[in-house]
Order: sequence, then C-alpha cells, then structure tokens
Amino acid sequence: MAVKRVDRIGHFDARDSTGNSYRVIVFQPIMDGTLIHNNQRLETRGRKILHTEDGRHVNPVSKGVYEIVGVPNDSHYHRRPQRTVRPGPCPRCAKREGKLIVAGAGRFPFFVMCAACQFHTDHAGSAGVATKFWNEAKSLTGEKLASRKMRK
Repeated sequence: MAVKRVDRIGHFDARDSTGNSYRVIVFQPIMDGTLIHNNQRLETRGRKILHTEDGRHVNPVSKGVYEIVGVPNDSHYHRRPQRTVRPGPCPRCAKREGKLIVAGAGRFPFFVMCAACQFHTDHAGSAGVATKFWNEAKSLTGEKLASRKMRK
C-alpha cells in the first residue's frame, strides 16, 4: 500500500527523568487502499508515528512510558529557501535556450537541453547537478565562436 498522506492527529506533553519537558506530536499515515480493493475512495490508517517538536523519533515502551531516540533535527524548521540555478547560455550555439527536462522516473531523470540546437547534457540524479553539467560544459565563446561564424 502506498502512503496517500500523513495527518497530524494530536500532541501531548511529556517529561523525562531529569525533568526536561517535551511536546510529542502524533502523526497518522493514511494509506491508499485501491491496491487491495477496486474502490477508489478506500483509505486505511497506518501505525501512529511519534516525534518531538525538534524532530526526534519517539518509541513507545509501555503505557505512558516513551523513549526519545536520536539527536534534535530542526533543519526542516529553519531551512532557507533554495536558490534555483538557471541554465546559462548553450555551450554549442551560445543562445539562452537551455530547458531543464525531467525524463520519467528513472535513477537519473534530469538533463538540460537547448531548444535551438538540441545540444544536451548527460543525465543526472537532480536538477541542480544537471544544471551544473550544463553551466560547466566547454563553451564556444570568444575566438572559437567568432572563427566558427566566419567559416559559415
């Protein structure tokens, strides 16, 4: 079964043996039930997931007793917006026609392709790496580009 969504269903406050207070958040995954039955609206509930506010996983030990596992992970709370890198001019024709292409759901689905001359990069695992391949490709600028235009 595939996870359709994860709902936050509640929270509670807990204390450890040293007196530190934690807010434990309870999540419930909602699974898609169409794989088992042909009913499109069928949803089943998964096992509850417990996390602290700072991102640590919480394991239930017994009734009312929980174990906090791991180190705080607040990177998703304080994450900066990622800077999108745009493809520069085409390494072959020097036009700004580079477009990021996502080719299916394989292991390396991303590449950048020029709409003018059909030049493209190697396939990459992420959009940033494909754009990096494009921007770092050997460019035909300066003397090489001028000599190429003179030959035509």
